[in-house]
Amino acid sequence: WNLFLYLACLRAGIVYVPLNPDFKPAEAMPILSDVEAAVIVCDARVAGDARALAAGTPTRVLTLNADGTGSLADLPAGDCHPDGTVSKDDAAAIIFTSGTTGRPKGAVMPHGHLAQKARALVQALGWQPSDRLLHAMPLHHAHGLFMTTHCVLCVGASMLLAKRFEAGEVVA
Repeated sequence: WNLFLYLACLRAGIVYVPLNPDFKPAEAMPILSDVEAAVIVCDARVAGDARALAAGTPTRVLTLNADGTGSLADLPAGDCHPDGTVSKDDAAAIIFTSGTTGRPKGAVMPHGHLAQKARALVQALGWQPSDRLLHAMPLHHAHGLFMTTHCVLCVGASMLLAKRFEAGEVVA
């Protein structure tokens, strides 16, 4: 579901901030406080942790489970405004560094940058509509979310998303 949520955010002009789903609350807290998130969307299993992180802030916590159920899916259709107006310089996403040299730092990814990178990779790698990608990279990582996914979308190729990278499964 997170890929569709990401694409919906792009379309609506909402800045998407992907987080590693395995983050502990202490790892997510500095990121959430830096971006001043308006909404956290998470699986219902971690909604309690998300609500604790959002306590005392105006951040709203919505759930979206792997089967498509959750409070986000239950919102009335009138609450949805899918078409935003964005320019190439507007922020599309903020991706955070791993924090290996200190606190994680956010890198703003403008819409135009993501589109230009995808076009350049499509040309350099010769992507074709007939290509099929086995996508086994994490979708909270810049390469897994932006580069490969955008290349597939640019040319109309197809993609099979693996739940996790499992070497034997990928080789098979």
